[in-house]
Amino acid sequence: MQKIAGIAEGANILINIGGLAVMSQLEAAAAAHFYASLPARRCMPAGEFIFGLGVSGEDPLVPEPDFKIEDGHVRPPTGPGFGISIDEKALEKYSLYKEVIS
Repeated sequence: MQKIAGIAEGANILINIGGLAVMSQLEAAAAAHFYASLPARRCMPAGEFIFGLGVSGEDPLVPEPDFKIEDGHVRPPTGPGFGISIDEKALEKYSLYKEVIS
């Protein structure tokens, strides 16, 4: 992702890291960490953090998100990995494809 940021900076364009993270706490956590790794002047505002997370309903994979949105800003979650806890049973239930690597 840092390569994408470098290309955008070289072309003098802003990066839009957002997407449909209003529906996914996992995607929002990844986006928050990427945003935090870049200067704010290089990024477009993220709608999921402006409009709020979970506006479309509860995320079945992350029932207890750890996002604090204040004045349009969010701090990335601080736990291991992306900083959020995933409900492993829900992940198993909603997974369409599973591959085991040993």
